Amino acid sequence: MSTATSLQLSSAEKAGERGTALIIHSEQSPQALLAQQLLDYDFAVLTANDCEQSLKLFKENSIRLVFVDGMALTGYSCDVVQKIKSFSSDNFTPVIAVVPQGEASVMARCAESGVDDYLELPFSPAALQMRIAIMQELRELQFSYRSSIEEQVVGKRILSTALSARNLEIEQVRKLSRSAAVFSGDLTLMARQPDGKLHVLLADFTGHGLSAAIGVLPVADTFSVMTEKGFEPDVIIQQINNKLYTLLPTGMFMAVSMLQLDSELQYANIWNAGMPDVYVVDYATGRIRERIGSACLPLGISEHLENISKTHVSVKLGDQFVLHSDGLTDSVNANGDMFGVERFETILNRSAESDSVFDLVVDELNEFCGDTPLVDDVSIVCVPCVHEVVQPAVNNNIMSKHVSHDYNGSWRWMMELSGASLHDVDPVPVVIHEYNKLTAQPVPMMQLHNVLTELYRNALEYGVFRSVRKQMERTHRCNRDEITNANLFDGSYIRIELQQIRYRNLPAMLIRVEDSGRGFDHASVMRDVMDRHNDVAIGYGLKLVMETCESLVFNSCGNTVEAVIACRQSRGPDS
Repeated sequence: MSTATSLQLSSAEKAGERGTALIIHSEQSPQALLAQQLLDYDFAVLTANDCEQSLKLFKENSIRLVFVDGMALTGYSCDVVQKIKSFSSDNFTPVIAVVPQGEASVMARCAESGVDDYLELPFSPAALQMRIAIMQELRELQFSYRSSIEEQVVGKRILSTALSARNLEIEQVRKLSRSAAVFSGDLTLMARQPDGKLHVLLADFTGHGLSAAIGVLPVADTFSVMTEKGFEPDVIIQQINNKLYTLLPTGMFMAVSMLQLDSELQYANIWNAGMPDVYVVDYATGRIRERIGSACLPLGISEHLENISKTHVSVKLGDQFVLHSDGLTDSVNANGDMFGVERFETILNRSAESDSVFDLVVDELNEFCGDTPLVDDVSIVCVPCVHEVVQPAVNNNIMSKHVSHDYNGSWRWMMELSGASLHDVDPVPVVIHEYNKLTAQPVPMMQLHNVLTELYRNALEYGVFRSVRKQMERTHRCNRDEITNANLFDGSYIRIELQQIRYRNLPAMLIRVEDSGRGFDHASVMRDVMDRHNDVAIGYGLKLVMETCESLVFNSCGNTVEAVIACRQSRGPDS
């Protein structure tokens, strides 16, 4: 007949201060001595001599520590240690086997059953106390680990939400992201430029886990904001490098590959800094057509990136770009074999066998790895050259542009922004990019950037916005919460025009900015500009423009301004 006993001290108020211990014993085990010493150490003690009673006591009481007779483990009718472990999976409960000294075979059986430690007979009070202290430390470590994991899971959820708000999702672009820890050191981002070009970035931070995710949000912010403002990838990559150089500790860096896909699907540009090769898979043959390898150091190592260059690739409808992190090829199976570059390229060269390169790779990876844990974060991105991937955003008022040439080779280029794009788009990087493609006689880039920024800001703030505010004042009875950017700026526009000219018989560039506003008292403002003691907000920017340009002229009402910048040879970073 099975029995259960509860042993108590005569001083009952002291019993159980350190919790309750359960002793699972056989008739021959010295459980009375063990129980008495546990009571002396301020444990309440429960005892049982079979599996059924042990599990019943364990489930009905809050057990902090379990002692089991190692000699009797094989005699129980159930796997008592494993069942106790399953019952306490959410709260680590140490199990200590009491075994005769020198019984290696008994200790081996106990190890197979899953015990956490051993107490050899005969034992001293000091030996028991040491075992209890060690198990208490393990319990606290287990609790700390579980709390840390729970905090990381919450942190990952918050981070994922923040990233999704900064990231573009395109159904046709297939992505796989598997992390070796709660946090992933791999990062995939997508965004479109105002003219419809698609930017795709795949990054891999040093290591994996929480430390590897330290730079994720700054990179995502820089990438999405600069892409939406029209900056080119080489400028974006340089800015990300500057951020990471100041943010990351020594020894950490970020490898990155970045794809820019033309909105007309005629070409693509690829930048690779420390990542595995980027592949172009030919639609017609189903085989790899090009590999684009790393051309410079990863980001965050050096303050200034050197030799950062793009690879220009012609594309055809249906071609696919495949980007991946080295965690993919470094994945191992149960035998310790690596997935490897050769295996990966063999799969890509069989892409004609499947409608999806992505599915083919993922299926092969899953079959190869099975349940083997990841050794590194794994990411793969497949970007098909289809029109749905590069189509511009719904707002089609972002810009229109035109280039004309006269008989002697000079040119004129114009851009117009209207509607909500006046509020959402920064045209300055777009203008600078187009200007660099049109001329071989550049003006100083810093000067061009500053002049364009000030003239556009002036047209926006004191032309368009001032007119909109006056319109809202006239219609103050309407519900302003129902006014959207689309109807608020309806009919408003800003035109930016660049023209190659000769000024005082020297090559120069004319910048003309026109807005739909009613203008302003530019004569009064210009008088203030000339007064060095009167740097009003609108005049201060114009004063800088006047000091750096050859000429600055407004039309009669002030809603059109022309500035002339002389062309010079490039002489350093500001050129």
